[in-house]
Amino acid sequence: MTGRPLALLALLLACGAASAKPRPASGALHRAEQWYLDGVVYYENGDWDKALASWGTCYRSAPRDSEAWDDCRAGLVKLGEDPPSPPARSPAAERRAEQAYLEGVVYFQKGDFATAAASWERCTVLAPGGEAASDCRAGLERLDKLYGVTPAP
Repeated sequence: MTGRPLALLALLLACGAASAKPRPASGALHRAEQWYLDGVVYYENGDWDKALASWGTCYRSAPRDSEAWDDCRAGLVKLGEDPPSPPARSPAAERRAEQAYLEGVVYFQKGDFATAAASWERCTVLAPGGEAASDCRAGLERLDKLYGVTPAP
């Protein structure tokens, strides 16, 4: 019986069915791509203010090394905006932001939504352009949308 599964696996590999598929876009990247596309539609319809707002949101929230970030920056430049270059990433700040994100996850799982929101807000301040900050912003949006919880001022 062991020969049959191996033969099936070999056939799948030969056909390409078992090849690795690209990882789907993260939630933050997907939202950034949507904001970019919304900006394109607004731009093509002559609604410059909405295009500017959409591309600005995309630029601030997209992972810095993504194509969406580059596209949104180009859109802002097209509208005459000169978005500031983000500060260089500090590995230490990124680690602290990731730690704050993980703390927020633990508090969220415990049902302590206010403390989770505070942790995620701290994460967005520590490394605003980092990947952890994108995840923290997504967590904050979820807390606000589902539970009406926002970080304390």
